[in-house]
Amino acid sequence: MIDKPSSSTRWSRDAKRIVSLVAVGLVVYILFRFSEVVRPLLLAVLLAYLLSPLAEWLTRRLRLRRGLASLLLHVMLLALVVLLILLVVPAIINEVRSFRIDFRQIQTAIENLLNKPLVVGGQTINLRDVYQRVAENLNSLIQPLISSAFDFVVSVAEGLVTLILIMVISFYILKDATAINTALERMAPPAYLDDYCRMRAQIAKTWNAFFRGQLILSLVMGVVVGTTMWALGVRNALLIGILFGVLEVVPNFGPTIAAIPTLAIAYFTGSTWLPVSNEVFFVIVLIANVALQQIENIVLVPRIMGHHLNLHPVAVLLAVIAGASLAGILGILLAAPMLATARLLGHYAYCKLLDRDPFESDLLGVA
Repeated sequence: MIDKPSSSTRWSRDAKRIVSLVAVGLVVYILFRFSEVVRPLLLAVLLAYLLSPLAEWLTRRLRLRRGLASLLLHVMLLALVVLLILLVVPAIINEVRSFRIDFRQIQTAIENLLNKPLVVGGQTINLRDVYQRVAENLNSLIQPLISSAFDFVVSVAEGLVTLILIMVISFYILKDATAINTALERMAPPAYLDDYCRMRAQIAKTWNAFFRGQLILSLVMGVVVGTTMWALGVRNALLIGILFGVLEVVPNFGPTIAAIPTLAIAYFTGSTWLPVSNEVFFVIVLIANVALQQIENIVLVPRIMGHHLNLHPVAVLLAVIAGASLAGILGILLAAPMLATARLLGHYAYCKLLDRDPFESDLLGVA
């Protein structure tokens, strides 16, 4: 039987442009209109991506089916989360309960500091008036936090439901990862299939470097800072170490943000064993924090992160602000790798516009 040639009429160039613009507009609308659904989906994709190397190892070494390997990994992950909750949460609760600060002493110290007028350029600024205005508005800032306790409980319940949804979606994505990759390759135009595969490899290398590096940096800096603060006699060193480990996911600015409450604790509570004044102890803790951040930037970051995310700090800051406004904490976490991905795609488009080979040289620091 002879196949007849297709009688389907080809779309004109204008029709293709119109359909492409409508498709892009529809995707943008869905992303903003249904952001509550998009965020769990992105988290599920991210989780499946992180578990993918382990799934590959299980299917190759233990010869497990992809679905069984995916199920096993998610069960192990859930068990790990439960174990961490049982082991870490009680310790954190004890730290919070022991977090006793004499707020009356803090208020007295602030008042004594502000009683001294500030002279700038021959002009005297009475900081006490500023303090009184802040103190008057303090209750209005605290009351909403107290009244939102019930909302917090509801948010926790919603978070558990969302977590289950993320785990289920992630299971299916990880299970069908091979079929999804094959489908994406088939969607790519044949003339650009090689470009697609090479670009996908570069983006994957960037994201792998980011997540692997961030995990190692969070663990190392959390342990090192917590141990150092404990050795110096800073109270609640465990909470401080956890805070530094968590905020390490904010590139460049996370450690600085974590240092602010650490210095406040050092100044207002002093050391548990060093026979120095609070002011001197504050300087000691400040020097220790600066030294640890310099060691991280000079020694740890180049060795762990390499040059895969060699981004300018200002660009990262702007990306973090934009990510926070668009997707909250998730946007902050993914700001750096998304910016690096955008740089890769921008470099590719720039080279194509100039009829240059985008893979000719390693201009972006990604091999």
